[in-house]
Amino acid sequence: MPPQTKIFDIASMNWVEFDRRRGARPLAVIPTGAVEVYGNHLPLASDSIVAQGVARLVAGKLGALCAPLIPVGYSADLMTFPGTLSVKPEVFVGYLDGVCRSLVQWGLQNFLFINTHLGNVTLIDQEADILNREFGSECLQIDWWRYSARIGKDLLTSGDWAAGHAGELGTSTLLYFAKELVDLDSLEDFIPSYNPWPSGLIRYDSYRDITPTGVLGKPSTGSFEKGEMIVTLSVDAIIKDCQASFKN
Repeated sequence: MPPQTKIFDIASMNWVEFDRRRGARPLAVIPTGAVEVYGNHLPLASDSIVAQGVARLVAGKLGALCAPLIPVGYSADLMTFPGTLSVKPEVFVGYLDGVCRSLVQWGLQNFLFINTHLGNVTLIDQEADILNREFGSECLQIDWWRYSARIGKDLLTSGDWAAGHAGELGTSTLLYFAKELVDLDSLEDFIPSYNPWPSGLIRYDSYRDITPTGVLGKPSTGSFEKGEMIVTLSVDAIIKDCQASFKN
């Protein structure tokens, strides 16, 4: 990882350094991701790679400490694709709760969740409610793909599916964080003939019945330059939202 982010990364510290730094600010940044199909051209850990990368950048700018990545989320709807990993919702919440309680013990009682997987959103909501009620914790969740799509909307060119799974936004962001893991020779665009999730309607179909590769959108329109700009703009926006949301 870049030197400027390493100094805020709990897992990279020894215990003496952590003990010295933990009193600077009572805020922990926690990245949560997934291991699941992400098209033929992107790694299974795409969500986790991005969550960790964004969390470290944000922690560095906030002067907060970054907790270790929680790499596997609730991805049951994608289990028809080989390589996808999933944990039960109660297991995810229980694990996250244990991490947060440990951090509270060491004086880090406020939490910024950098989350890159839709299946984790409501589970993090549950944990944030627990932390607020039991410890008075201030919590904020960044639902990264929806958040960065809004911030970078003027840079995305592939229309309604620009932020689709492993599409333009996802591919651009992975090109920025882990270009060496992107297989451009295997890239395939795919846009379904209909919108399987029109506003207000939630279906529970197999994801593989909707897309044969896990792609929804046009990854061919992605680029390193778009990824760099969108990440930069989004991280700056997160900092402003945190400054408005956290008292400390």
